[in-house]
Amino acid sequence: MERNRKPRRIRETVEGNRFFIALSFFLTLMLFVYVKMDAVRTVPLDYEVHVKAPENVRILLKDSVVRVYVRDRVRNILPLLFSSRVLEIEVRPRSVGDVKIDLEQQARKSLNVPYVYIEPESLYMFVDRYLTVSREISPSIKGNPPRGYSVESVRVNPPFADVRAPESILSGIMYIHTEDVDISSVKGVDTFRVALIKPGDVAEVSPDSVTVIVRTRKVEDENIGDTPGGGKGK
Repeated sequence: MERNRKPRRIRETVEGNRFFIALSFFLTLMLFVYVKMDAVRTVPLDYEVHVKAPENVRILLKDSVVRVYVRDRVRNILPLLFSSRVLEIEVRPRSVGDVKIDLEQQARKSLNVPYVYIEPESLYMFVDRYLTVSREISPSIKGNPPRGYSVESVRVNPPFADVRAPESILSGIMYIHTEDVDISSVKGVDTFRVALIKPGDVAEVSPDSVTVIVRTRKVEDENIGDTPGGGKGK
């Protein structure tokens, strides 16, 4: 009996020692983590720039991401690594063109974390204003009238469209064109409902479609089949 008790006591002693060793290791690890988490570090974090501007203003950023060097305790920085980081900038431009923004001044208003500095120190953007102007509608005529007919008139209703676009591109918009109007079967008067073509992705046109009324007349010379202006159709 005495022989059987001895190995059992040895096993219990070894298992007890293992428990205390594991507990000591765990406590040491927790203390190490606590010390590290309480340490102050400077960590570079990328922030996405969001610009708040009036509705009639168009902003083109030259850099949409800035680097913020945050200095804080590690336990406060860790949540930032896994969250959405945004630097909001508010601009109220008085004119169009290139604008330089002081990021340090903007960061003091927007960021709620302690930071050392920001790269770059300044942010450059192009400011444009949306304006609404009236432009004449130019119908895109395709083809020629049937043999023995010529085009007498082409009317567009309404003849003008409102165009809302950035000021920088409005100077290049002289007319608003329609989709193709095929007149190859028009004998007499025909009416077409066609859409207007937007002059670029950032432009808005109203209305979005117009009515094109094409009138042809019969002529004696069957070789005549001209589009308005005397030129041949496309």
